[in-house]
Amino acid sequence: MSQYVWKFRLFGVPVAVLPSFWFLCVAFSPFLSEIDPEKPWIWGLLGWTAATTLAFLLHELGHALAAKRFFGAEPEIALGIGTLPNGTSVFGGVTSWRPVYSKKPTNWSRAFVSFAGAGAGFLGVAALLATAFLCGCEFGVSFETPIPIVLPLDWLIRVDSGAPFDAFLGYFIWGFIYIGVFWGAINLAPVYPLDGGQIATALGAQISPRNGVRVALTLSVVCAAALAYFFFSRGSVFAAFFFAYLTYQNYAILQNASRR
Repeated sequence: MSQYVWKFRLFGVPVAVLPSFWFLCVAFSPFLSEIDPEKPWIWGLLGWTAATTLAFLLHELGHALAAKRFFGAEPEIALGIGTLPNGTSVFGGVTSWRPVYSKKPTNWSRAFVSFAGAGAGFLGVAALLATAFLCGCEFGVSFETPIPIVLPLDWLIRVDSGAPFDAFLGYFIWGFIYIGVFWGAINLAPVYPLDGGQIATALGAQISPRNGVRVALTLSVVCAAALAYFFFSRGSVFAAFFFAYLTYQNYAILQNASRR
């Protein structure tokens, strides 16, 4: 299977894209529920896949460069679903690293590195919207997503025109903004081991070394259960199952922590 892994370097950081990542792109695409042969849906799917790839790379690159800055680390990025040769599990994207010099990370630096992924995604979306504004685009709010997002209408209006490039560009813009804003915000929810959960545990340990982590894990269980219900109520079964699993996993971790 290793021969099918796409490997390259981005800003000096090694990147490995597993074959399972492309399955993930299709599984979370908006095209599975309805495929209209009259529309250029295949080009839309390619645009969505390109947006997903760029958004995930930008997110993980934020982690990698922050870890390199604060931990003096040699980071590596992997996208996909599975287990890496070093034993690291990956679901979507993961940045792993090892220190190259002795520098003890603080709770504050851990929290910043965890936030840097979503922060890079937000900056990417802001740069795209700024470019659209400078190009004279008009903007509108899309209510077809779980949370409203601002979109440059001039680049989206021709999505269903039948022109391949229009469909590709439209769904690339829509997908990049949707993933960067919505999934970036979801990833900052205080659910361990998402970035927000790691921020919560780091800050909890900083504020209260004795009970902070336990409080953060309790919050993680509540938020994971709430997100599982949220996605289930909207028919997103895959995401609902994922957060239901995290609810169980965090409850088990909390129980083990309480016995110590």
